[in-house]
Amino acid sequence: MKTIKTILSLIIVLPGLLVLSLFEAQAQDTDLYKDQNADQYENKFSYNVLSELHYNNVVYDKNGSTEVGKFDLHELHFKAGYKVNKYLKFKTALEIEHAFDSYYNGGDVFFKQAYFDYHKSDRVGLKVGLVNLPVTGSKSKIYSGVEIAPVEKYLSYAWRELGVVAYGDLTSKLSYQTSLTTGLEATEISSKSGIYSARNNSLLSSINNLAAAAQVKYKLNYNFTLGTSALFSGLQSNQEFGGSLEGAAYTLMEGFAAYKSGAITSRLVGVYSTIQESDKINQILGKHIGSSQYGSLIEVTYNFLYDPNTGSKTKHFIVYSRVEAYNTQLTTIGFEADPKYERFEYTLGVLYKPFKQIEFKTDYQWLNSSGKKNLGQLNLAVAYSF
Repeated sequence: MKTIKTILSLIIVLPGLLVLSLFEAQAQDTDLYKDQNADQYENKFSYNVLSELHYNNVVYDKNGSTEVGKFDLHELHFKAGYKVNKYLKFKTALEIEHAFDSYYNGGDVFFKQAYFDYHKSDRVGLKVGLVNLPVTGSKSKIYSGVEIAPVEKYLSYAWRELGVVAYGDLTSKLSYQTSLTTGLEATEISSKSGIYSARNNSLLSSINNLAAAAQVKYKLNYNFTLGTSALFSGLQSNQEFGGSLEGAAYTLMEGFAAYKSGAITSRLVGVYSTIQESDKINQILGKHIGSSQYGSLIEVTYNFLYDPNTGSKTKHFIVYSRVEAYNTQLTTIGFEADPKYERFEYTLGVLYKPFKQIEFKTDYQWLNSSGKKNLGQLNLAVAYSF
């Protein structure tokens, strides 16, 4: 098993190193290394490096148990793009996650995305390869919060699969995305973390377990955007259990709204999902997953460094707050729902971005449930990009 992991890691890392070496060669600007035909390749290559270091510490526990705070190299992204011609681009991203986190056995290395993007007209574009699914469309470029909102992380956060995405702008206000990709893995769904671990992210995905998704956004005006997403994924395909999971499927419906006016931004997200044949999955796999789930969040931010003349595109001092409620056992079949999976979480924090390449974030979370869980957690983060 360790040998197989090593081989897979090499398969993933080596292409990424090759891409980076191409960028290094491209960056040479002396007469000795300069390509005599460089002008014709100008702006064909692009790249970006993004990294985040996190610190998490449960500073209060109503039940009296305590844990030592943890540092984590949360993520390190190497993003690259190549412009083949006016209409066709290739985009890829190599990611290292949790390099300091023992829970992940020292971290993971994988491709975040790798796809061809063909976009000849505003109405129709096409992405083929390792693509993100078109869900959770309300997020802004400035991410408020050290950690991903659990409502999105466990229920609807956009993950990657192998497949195709069609997208475009039907009008100046109406845009869409649709996708057909590999789907979820039934054995990894849980009441604790929803579909988070069930997302194959293309690793050993089965083409017999397909997922179809669609998203529509409508921009009412300069300040207000509405949207909805839907996803259907088969869960029945599994080599170990054969056809015993026939009929099992996951369906998600999501609505979101985003508002921005000067220094103020806010967003509202609501998610509802169902698992068909959940009783069959529970019986065969020995699980206790709910037949339906729900989640909602509202987030409000205020940027004290907002400049109406420039829009404050580089400097930010943002105070943010977020309220979430979600339940991964909203309804159950064959067993009584556990109250600990009905959760209520509150986040209050500050994001400071002194210039474009770096930002600092800190927040405090009140993590409660209808069961015994009642925690207070402090989170810190430093992020940089270039």
